[in-house]
Amino acid sequence: MDKDIFEDMFHWIQSEYLSDLQFKKKEVFQKLKTIDYTKYSSSNLKDFFEYIFQKEIQNIEDIKNFLNQEIMEEIK
Repeated sequence: MDKDIFEDMFHWIQSEYLSDLQFKKKEVFQKLKTIDYTKYSSSNLKDFFEYIFQKEIQNIEDIKNFLNQEIMEEIK
């Protein structure tokens, strides 16, 4: 059975409520750089990115592109 990224992130970020993750985007973003996405289903990842970042993803490559783009924007 696949893991649930919502549950994992909830515990990693140590939020009081799952909905708090939307307000801790920077922390979530940093943690996303360290996880193995193959442990999660595509639908779970899609739901997570839509919920937290309002970002539509189709695959792991989209996730990598999103994280790299955001890194570049942070540097500017």
